[in-house]
Amino acid sequence: MEVPGYLAAPSAAHRAYGRLRFEPSRGGGLYIVEAEPAALEMAKRVFPGCSAGAVAGTVRFPATRRLAGELCWFLQRFPLTIECADRFAADRQRAIEHAERRELVRGGVALDAKPVGNVARNDRCPAP
Repeated sequence: MEVPGYLAAPSAAHRAYGRLRFEPSRGGGLYIVEAEPAALEMAKRVFPGCSAGAVAGTVRFPATRRLAGELCWFLQRFPLTIECADRFAADRQRAIEHAERRELVRGGVALDAKPVGNVARNDRCPAP
């Protein structure tokens, strides 16, 4: 399977907007983006629930599989110097594996789906 575009490996940029670090903590750890104001504003929108402003010029968010996919996309738009390359590569690989499994399930459901009874009927809301 081809890797989805949003999970493509970030390329070496001529200009970095800042840096990406990883901080171990309970619950898996945090990614920390230290960047220019434009990149930080976008990061606040892309990473819901991030802690922005605790330290000026930074955004912190949990290192989860879902957010790893968003981080890949973010790095395509705002290249950063990745100081935690091994951790980022491992999280990106987990996100790719998740995307592959999701596509297999979607494909399998579409190919194997069979109607079960009258799906338009609901016992709580009988069909007219």
